Amino acid sequence: MSDLSSQPTRSFYGAGCSLLAKQLQRNAALAKQSVIPFVLKDLLNGPCITWKVFKKQEDALNYAKSAKGSLMTFAFEPQDFSTGRLFLAAHPEVFWHYDSQRSNSERCSYEVITEAAACKLYADLEYDKCSNPHSKGQEMVSIFIDIVCKAIFREWGVRCLREHVLDLDSSTSAKFSRHLIFNLPSACFGNNHHVGIFLKRLCQDVTSSIDMGVVSDSLQGTSLSDLRQLFVLDGKGNQKLFCDLSVYSKNRHFRVYRSTKKGKNAPLLLSADNTFEVSGDLNTFLSSLVTYVSSNCRVLEVKNVEMCSGQKGPRRSIGGAEGAAPSPLPIVDKFINHAVHPGRVQKSYYFASSKVIVYNIVGNRFCGNINREHKSNNVKFVVDLDKYEYYQKCHDFECSGYRSPAKPLPPEVVFQISDSSDLSSPDTLGVFGLTEEEAADVLDVLEAVGSTEFSQFTDEIPKEDVSPKMDVPPEDIFDEDASKTVDSLKPDFQTTETTPLQKFPSFGLSDEAFNSIDY
Repeated sequence: MSDLSSQPTRSFYGAGCSLLAKQLQRNAALAKQSVIPFVLKDLLNGPCITWKVFKKQEDALNYAKSAKGSLMTFAFEPQDFSTGRLFLAAHPEVFWHYDSQRSNSERCSYEVITEAAACKLYADLEYDKCSNPHSKGQEMVSIFIDIVCKAIFREWGVRCLREHVLDLDSSTSAKFSRHLIFNLPSACFGNNHHVGIFLKRLCQDVTSSIDMGVVSDSLQGTSLSDLRQLFVLDGKGNQKLFCDLSVYSKNRHFRVYRSTKKGKNAPLLLSADNTFEVSGDLNTFLSSLVTYVSSNCRVLEVKNVEMCSGQKGPRRSIGGAEGAAPSPLPIVDKFINHAVHPGRVQKSYYFASSKVIVYNIVGNRFCGNINREHKSNNVKFVVDLDKYEYYQKCHDFECSGYRSPAKPLPPEVVFQISDSSDLSSPDTLGVFGLTEEEAADVLDVLEAVGSTEFSQFTDEIPKEDVSPKMDVPPEDIFDEDASKTVDSLKPDFQTTETTPLQKFPSFGLSDEAFNSIDY
């Protein structure tokens, strides 16, 4: 009879034990980190704690778009996966709470700049130091900010100063690297494509000025010597501007505050030249998010976008409105076009962080405030995707504070855009980054890592709390579905007595799988 004690553990218990052993080691490591759980002070008005990880970016974007709670989409480099980036739908405050507690080497996180979402102006400035030993990065950044601010004021009359620009630095001994995020006072751009067009035009003016030897009209107030400083040599010895114009593509990944590229040790931190005043890391993080903008912002319209877009063939439109780009929810576009008939939607702006779509209307100027049409100023309709309602506002100065009584979206529209979190997705990751099949091998024995092993966790409530308040939708929006709407706003954890481990959503963890574990 063979000696069982001499058999390898894996051969005796099977492959499932190996997975369990790895998971136990990871849980022990988590315990040593003493992760502070996210504690809701207000179950209804606090940020949504939904935390859902996907393998595919499209699935994460669709979930964040349809789910309640002002979720945003992030990408991150998992430490235990070799298949590339994973994608996470979470409220930005909840994301920061947990991301900020990861080790420096693990924090390889990115904001997904959602296509068609209203956003801040942002820029990625970089050059190789070895190829450009005489370049003066600090002066170059100051010159760049100056010409951008002047261009914004000249084009839209919006006052932009250095102190409105969040300046993040991830430079190393080999590379100069800055990220600039322009937090303009009550103003934003329609989407990152428009930002790219604006900056490309500005950079073309810089290049033309150098080529012609004369400062163009759009750059008046800046000397040729200053403009020349903005040019650097790439690795092949070619001259170019140090502003990377490739970062304005569809669903672009933009590294977030305090994150580093995988395998590097160069996190984005406040630069020594930063004059943007903000209190605390949370607020710095929120200010650095490109699509984290208020729906009350004035949208700066970039002219002749179609001429610079490089699109071929017919351009998509909203309900036949010539030149009006659709929002991420065509069913809502169609409804608003019908609601404002005989008018139509001229433009739409999607505010991803607040789940709001703003529609500019032409051909129908009726205003509920004066109970007639305005003579010259148009009106706009606002759709709140969290509350499933819409209302009318005005561009007229005298009606600037007016907002019509909200009306519910029709049930057939709500049905198509409502929260899909109850639907299973084969591409949603299982527990702790394991696939659902692998997770099945360890769920039965995870109780072996009971709460006593994690007694050193703390229930400290985060000090910073500037979360935007989320109103409960009116009970009469859906009638029969009203109770479901309110319930969907409630977090999965109903009491602060829950064990700290249950409150900590690991990167690579789906919320349903995590909450179903019996510890």
